[in-house]
Amino acid sequence: MMTAQIRNLEEARRAIDSHVHLVLELFGRASGIDFGLNRASLRWLDDLIELQRAAPGFDPEPVVESLTSLIGSFLGACIVADTKGDWHINEKGSLGVRLPNGVFVNPFQQTKEAIRRGVESGATISRFHQAAVGRVAIGGEE
Repeated sequence: MMTAQIRNLEEARRAIDSHVHLVLELFGRASGIDFGLNRASLRWLDDLIELQRAAPGFDPEPVVESLTSLIGSFLGACIVADTKGDWHINEKGSLGVRLPNGVFVNPFQQTKEAIRRGVESGATISRFHQAAVGRVAIGGEE
């Protein structure tokens, strides 16, 4: 749902809230860390993605389908929390986060890239989060 065109922002926000709650429930206990909307949790999720990628016979597409909405929602919620951005549907109908400086970032697309390409490519959710926060800090544009 989160990766397709979205027309109703309130419906999307309800789904995002549900996904974030599920991520906190599922991975919070398993992580052994203070799991929440923070960088440490994003790094833990990067490690989880890499464990999936390292599995024998790994095929990224089923993992992309099952985890993009969950982890993408969590990544976006972390960006919103740290930047005071807001969930937004852009002119193409894509759901993402509009940063206070107007830059639109898509945590769902980044999650797909992280699953498909992994750490060695630099496509991690924690780096994406850091870049988004950095764009706000320096007032940068895309």
